[in-house]
Amino acid sequence: ISGTIAGATSVLVTLSGAASGSTTTNGSGYYSFTSLPTGSFTVTPSLSGYSFSPGSDSITLSVSSSANNNFTANTVTYSLSGTISGTTGSTVTLSGAGSGSTTTNGSGAYSFTGLNNGTYTITPSQTSYTFSPANANVTISGASSSGNNFTATTTATTYSMTGTISGVTGSTVTLSGAASGSTTTNGSGVFTFSGLANGSYT
Repeated sequence: ISGTIAGATSVLVTLSGAASGSTTTNGSGYYSFTSLPTGSFTVTPSLSGYSFSPGSDSITLSVSSSANNNFTANTVTYSLSGTISGTTGSTVTLSGAGSGSTTTNGSGAYSFTGLNNGTYTITPSQTSYTFSPANANVTISGASSSGNNFTATTTATTYSMTGTISGVTGSTVTLSGAASGSTTTNGSGVFTFSGLANGSYT
């Protein structure tokens, strides 16, 4: 029984069934098992970091050898994902065993795909924000990694807006524009909105 495996070398090929054994493909991806009896066999390739198409091959020997029992090796890749709370539109940079950058979506989520096993560093950034933690080291080893989360805290200067409504207390005051909210005047008719950024308000 013989064949080739495309896409990788030094692949372990295991034979089971009417006889058993194992061999390793050569530099050209070729393997063979010789001096076999008649019967049914299964050939299964394996190599860390790869999947194979087909996953195994069933072969029956009766009166002749069997050649061209071929496979294709495909690199197995993984993903790395997480969420940044406290803001959206953050830039997330990946470095280490692979590199890249992406932007969090409207829910603060980010994801990197097509990654191989290895150690990576994730670093979020956005103007007027700090992040906790500042970065994270993640090792991928045979599985995808999720839940790599960060919390964003604004560093922008904020302001307050205060006023008084005379003649009545307990009025509802609604804010709209660059930010929105509502509050109720106190016993002196005073209202306050705090934590406001620069902008136009009504």
